Amino acid sequence: MKASLLFLLVAIISFTAICLAYYMYQLVLIDAKSRNIPKPKFWAFLASSSQNGAGITMYLFKRKNTLIFLNTDDQEKIIKIKRKIYALLIFDLTIFILAIFIL
Repeated sequence: MKASLLFLLVAIISFTAICLAYYMYQLVLIDAKSRNIPKPKFWAFLASSSQNGAGITMYLFKRKNTLIFLNTDDQEKIIKIKRKIYALLIFDLTIFILAIFIL
């Protein structure tokens, strides 16, 4: 019983990690396009793919000296994506605490 429940919790945590990576990709893609950075899909993929933060660090250095031109639609999309990320992080933390109590 415990093993199957832990397996389910690990599956949920894995699914939320995939969703977080996707939302991070979308967030960086919107930012890169609004800053007119060449190859925004490449930078979005690079920023969202590495687990140790090297990709997002490289992207932040790349965008350092650029200006941002966000329209209202993009601002609303960014706010919605950030809310989804916050909700997923809270959900992930809750599942993690549940898994600790099961052990």
